Amino acid sequence: MDLDVRVMWIALLALIGCGTAEPPLEAAPAPVAEPAPEAPAEPEKKKRPPKEIPTPPDASLKTMTLSGHGIELEMRPPFQFMYARLAETNDHLIGTWWDVTVEGSGGHVVRGIYSVTIVPGEVAGPDDEIVEIPSEHPRSSAVFRVGEKGTEIRLEAPLANFAQIGAVLKRGPDTQGWNVVDAGEAEYPKQHMIQSADPASGHTYEFVKKPSRPWGPWPPDAPPG
Repeated sequence: MDLDVRVMWIALLALIGCGTAEPPLEAAPAPVAEPAPEAPAEPEKKKRPPKEIPTPPDASLKTMTLSGHGIELEMRPPFQFMYARLAETNDHLIGTWWDVTVEGSGGHVVRGIYSVTIVPGEVAGPDDEIVEIPSEHPRSSAVFRVGEKGTEIRLEAPLANFAQIGAVLKRGPDTQGWNVVDAGEAEYPKQHMIQSADPASGHTYEFVKKPSRPWGPWPPDAPPG
């Protein structure tokens, strides 16, 4: 075969080979990231409406007096007191009083309830009096203390004084522990609650281990406690 013919065949075969070659592979497209699902919106917490100034109890109701740590606190029913579990001192007390005129009071855990917190301090001197001090507690609107470092008594907002819940706070004996006084006097035992009782029983209070709705002038349509 002539050289020219051979060169022509080689060129033709090269041309055919180029025409039938497979095209280069294209790069696979990068995966498209799907948007992350939106987290469900948390439901808004319902804020409790601020409490209003309560209606004081009938002044004819008989009182109980809590005495000790430099104070005497007279309370009218319905009320409860208990030793605080996470106490600042061993005799730290949490008290509650109910405004029976509030709708649902006595059957709901917060309606109509106003709290009184008592934190014993150092033994006060004979000349130390009860003074009002600025509140450093977000839930307390009025704070009273015996002298400089004595017992503190804190009223829940919006209370400004004890008369608004029919109570009386005054200077008392500088004794350790708590006594409860009505017709007689009794030591307030640990692991018990004090709650108002029907005066027809002969006492204005009772010591209980299992809390229930305290006695008080509840209206006839009050929900069960």
